Amino acid sequence: HKTFSSMKTMQKLAPKMNAIRDKYKKAKTDAAQRAKMNQELTDSLKYLERAFARRLDLKRDETNIKTSGANLRISKINAGAQVEADFTEFYRFDPDRGENRSLVATLTYPLFDAGRSRADVRQARAQVEQTEQQLELSRQRVQLDVDQSYLLRDEARARLQASGSALGAAKINYEAATAAQKEGAGTIIDVITAQTQLVTAETNEVQAVYDFLTADARLKRAVGDNDPYTAGGR
Repeated sequence: HKTFSSMKTMQKLAPKMNAIRDKYKKAKTDAAQRAKMNQELTDSLKYLERAFARRLDLKRDETNIKTSGANLRISKINAGAQVEADFTEFYRFDPDRGENRSLVATLTYPLFDAGRSRADVRQARAQVEQTEQQLELSRQRVQLDVDQSYLLRDEARARLQASGSALGAAKINYEAATAAQKEGAGTIIDVITAQTQLVTAETNEVQAVYDFLTADARLKRAVGDNDPYTAGGR
């Protein structure tokens, strides 16, 4: 059953895996791109497997399947023949001494219940199918949540790296403008312009850090790592 589920999961992941491979078109000849592609493929599977194992909404749906399955088994038992046995044993003193034993078996079958037992079985079976479909929908929703969260964090990381580079360049530019102004080779306008660019770069980096932390928290929530219910919250 686990193997079959894994095969179904891999089939659903095939479009995502192909999209990642298309993203790194030079991976066959570029070792660096090939390493990045393999890392992204590994991370995608790792986060999805963790989400399937930890998400409480999936655990709820799995519990519902077990409950509905138990109800179906009970309904089938109630709809079939049932045997009841009563065994008694006693010792008689008069008129003839001796042990007496009796066994009474009763066979019952819900023949005249207007089909209620069979209807209960059909209803229980439908409930099992409904809970299985709900689990499948939940798994699809979780996969989409993880994929989107992973993509958002990847984009936020790229912006964070770019903002860091931009901030470094802005600092160098400001230092150069200040030095040039002191030596008479630059103007105060150049310094003010460089200072404005530096402040903008610093602001952009702060926003990039915030965006990355937010995206990282969303991904952790998507895989169930910081679920408040898991942590004991309300």
